[in-house]
Amino acid sequence: MHDTVVFSGDATMLYDYLDGILNTVQFKDAAVRLGISNIAALETATRYLFDSVDNLVNPRSIADTMTSMGTKISSLTIFNY
Repeated sequence: MHDTVVFSGDATMLYDYLDGILNTVQFKDAAVRLGISNIAALETATRYLFDSVDNLVNPRSIADTMTSMGTKISSLTIFNY
């Protein structure tokens, strides 16, 4: 059975709902299943990809950006995520 959720113009409620889905699927289920221990780096990389949806990206550019923001991470780790 499918549930329908209506967000009548409340952008904050919609954001919170979608963020909750992302947290459950990406950061809890997938991270645990894949044995990813650095959840903060996974979250930063994921949000970077969401922000860059209209740009070409690669693991090196993501790692470079994250490193410049203070999260040192290798392009291989990004590739594995």
